[in-house]
Amino acid sequence: MNFTNAFITLTEQADAEKPSLFPFPYSMHLIFVLISVAFFSYRFIVQKRPYQMIMAAAILASMGVWLSDNRKVYYGVGLVDVILILAALVTAIIFKNPEDSDKKDDDVKPQPKKVVEAVKEEAEEVKEEVTEAVKDTAENVIAETEETVAAQTDSLTVDQILDSIPQED
Repeated sequence: MNFTNAFITLTEQADAEKPSLFPFPYSMHLIFVLISVAFFSYRFIVQKRPYQMIMAAAILASMGVWLSDNRKVYYGVGLVDVILILAALVTAIIFKNPEDSDKKDDDVKPQPKKVVEAVKEEAEEVKEEVTEAVKDTAENVIAETEETVAAQTDSLTVDQILDSIPQED
């Protein structure tokens, strides 16, 4: 089911039954308003930010378009909603979370144990990687030295080896 077509169909049906200024039928608008007011109210309870209650009020005020078919009421509700939304914007910018204002700069807490443990684990991983890299490098150097010595001794003859040994008189 395509939801875009469902919304368009519902709005066209509402206009065919009773034309109004609002693009959605009353039942759909009521559902959207109830969901959004519940959401903003819950977020206000959790976060205690004033703009959330102002937005809930603005959304609830949008139901005023159903009071009358008069354009003055429609524009009046729109003006009230614009004012409430601007007030919400201003309060979101100006007012901070009450929990943030309680904290002071001199109340700096030490790092949590989890952060310290994470740093220690990271240090252990780096230590293991460095140790492995050093071991690999040492093994490669030893192998190359053995190959070089073996190559040099393979090319020598017995006479050359005997001549290279110092002889005592």
